[in-house]
Order: sequence, then C-alpha cells, then structure tokens
Amino acid sequence: MSKGPTLGSDMSEPESTVYPPLTQNRGRIDHIAFIVREENFEATVARVASVLSLNFEGPFDNTELGFRVVIDWHAGIEFLTPYDREKAPIQFAYLDKYGEGFYRLIFGVSDMESSLDRAKEHGLRVGIRMDGLTLTPDWAERFDRIEEVTVEKPVPGFYLTLGQIEPKSGT
Repeated sequence: MSKGPTLGSDMSEPESTVYPPLTQNRGRIDHIAFIVREENFEATVARVASVLSLNFEGPFDNTELGFRVVIDWHAGIEFLTPYDREKAPIQFAYLDKYGEGFYRLIFGVSDMESSLDRAKEHGLRVGIRMDGLTLTPDWAERFDRIEEVTVEKPVPGFYLTLGQIEPKSGT
C-alpha cells in the first residue's frame, strides 16, 4: 500500500527495515511537531530526514488553516510551516515570539470528548478540531480517525494537542 508522496532522505533504508503496524497511542505521546518558517521548511525537513533516515509523508497543505505539514507516522515527528498570515495567525505569532523549533506535543487519547471535558474542568480553553483525514485521501485508507484538538497553552511556549488517532488494523 502506498504511503503517499514523501519528502525524505537521500540515504536509502536497508531493505530489511520492516515497520510494525501502527497502533493507537493512548495515554502517551503520539507525536511531536516542530514549526519552521516557510523559506526554511524544505531544507529543514530534508536535513532532518537525512540525519535520522526518516521518510516524511507530504507535504500536505491545509488550505483552510493556512499551513503545510509533513509527518513520519512511525517516527512520531511532524513539521509544519504557516504560509497564510490571515488563516494561520497563531502559528505566525508563535514563530515571531519563540522562533523555529519545538511547537506542540500531540498526546494520544482514547476518548476525545471526555479528554476535552477534563481540559475544560482545569480551566483550559479548547481550540478547533482538526480532521487529518481531510489532508489526503491516502490516510482514509490507513486510519479510521485522525482528530486533533489544541488546548490552551498549559505553560508559555508550549502547545498541548489532544489526538485521537486510530490506525486501521494491520496498517
């Protein structure tokens, strides 16, 4: 099954590399995301992919929210870059204040609704829901659900995102 377009290393993976099927991460980190400026995006992704022998899927444009992403699901690493100031003001403000680097931690949950309720009970505001299945039709073949919701920063310079990411069995 195709993983979709990739932006990755020039270093080829050994043929013996076999990834285990993806599983839903519950109660632990699902993946982490880094943010970079648009002019540095391609070179940064290529360099990290080469150094770590990663195969990023993408890039995928979220035209509704004005940013572009790549991800290596097996490594749990995502890069994003905003490209539309009107649609992605939060990401641009983050870059302006903190610069490029670590952006958010996506924590795997088994029940998005109860997790959001807990966040609200602790006084955190909840952001918009993002449906990752809308980024590429390929993911709908491999995942039953990719839902992420960013909650208000629990500490300065750190975004926490709750993710209910459910791979299809055996993918």
